[in-house]
Amino acid sequence: MENTIPPYKYPFWVVILSAAVLCSLLYSLLSLPKYFVASKELKAGRNAYVQKQYDEAIKSYELVLIKVPNSKEAKISLAEVYFAKGQVTDIEKAVSYLKGVHLNKSDRVRLIMNMPEIYQQYFENIRE
Repeated sequence: MENTIPPYKYPFWVVILSAAVLCSLLYSLLSLPKYFVASKELKAGRNAYVQKQYDEAIKSYELVLIKVPNSKEAKISLAEVYFAKGQVTDIEKAVSYLKGVHLNKSDRVRLIMNMPEIYQQYFENIRE
């Protein structure tokens, strides 16, 4: 009879860590389609915005926010579209989407390009 080496028994923490990594991988793979769809809608919204089809752009960006509620890009893009529409109620909606969003310099410049002049003064002095 041959002497065989007994199977290696991994420490408990290695097993737990491996299980955590596997769970993270599965979660990432399951949430990937949501982000893929959101990315497509962002592109569709941008194309509609460039073609001045503001209502279509709004629909696309709102779909993104349904899939990814904290999407900074979708919120800024929605505000940009509402500013471009230029009606008072639209401007109020634009500002509501920007609440709680950290705007860097390029975000502010992008918004100011479409913003009515009366509101621009509030965004020009914001620091990062």
